This record gives sequence, structure tokens and C-alpha cells, in this order.
Amino acid sequence: MNSPIDRPQKTGADLPQGSYIVGSATSVFSVSDLRLRVWPILATIGFAFLMFVPAGVTNLWAVRLAGSERLTAMPWIARYADHLVLLVAALLLIVLVSNGRIGEYGLRWPKGKSYTLAAIGWGACFGVLMTFIDYFPQILTRTTPADIP
Repeated sequence: MNSPIDRPQKTGADLPQGSYIVGSATSVFSVSDLRLRVWPILATIGFAFLMFVPAGVTNLWAVRLAGSERLTAMPWIARYADHLVLLVAALLLIVLVSNGRIGEYGLRWPKGKSYTLAAIGWGACFGVLMTFIDYFPQILTRTTPADIP
């Protein structure tokens, strides 16, 4: 029989040995033999600093340029600038770390069929659908939405 009930249970000698940080050898989830090194953690913190400091400076620049009242009314202006700077900083760090071999880090054109047009089409369809859902009460009552000037 191949039933899990009929299988013999593993004994202590059959279980994998190791120092378990979380769980044990019989646990559904366990972490064993984990070694944390300092340099990868410091490098991650350094890369985050190299990405988020320019984005923060961009945010301050956007507040100074556009004014806090305008950014309160339209917060997406600073967010677009922040995300653009984050993208450029991430791409520059990938080029710097990879010594120019960005294809090894996943930045390359697709080898097979590209789904760019399908993604644009689905995005447009869901954008129209979500706009319809957001303004559905106004559409039913045939009134102008209050947030449109």
C-alpha cells in the first residue's frame, strides 16, 4: 500500500541533523545552519542609501520648485519625480556593480515573444474599468463628479 498512513515513520537516525534556529527536524517549516555575515547587510544598507538619498533630495527640490500648496493638491508630481530618480539610481547602480554587463542582471530584451502590446492593452482596459467603477454612482445619477474641475 502507498497510503501515507501505512508508511513507517522516520526515526531520529533518519532525520536530518543540524542546529535549528526555527523549528526542528520534524517541523513543517524550519531554518537550520543559518549564517549571517555583516558585509552583505552593510552593502544592502549602502545601496539603499545610494538610492533613497537622491530621491529625497528630488522631493525637497520638487517642494521648493512647485510649492507645498500645489504638491498638497497634486501629490503625484513629487512622486513621479521621486520614482524617476529611483529608477535612474537603480539602473546606474546595476551598471556600476555589473561592470557594464547588465544582461547578467536581467536587463535585456526578451529572447522570445514580447508581451508589451498585450500589457498596454490590458492596462488601458483596466484603467477604463476602474474609472467606470470609481464614478459609477455619478454615472447612475447623471451628475458631474465633484472632484473634476
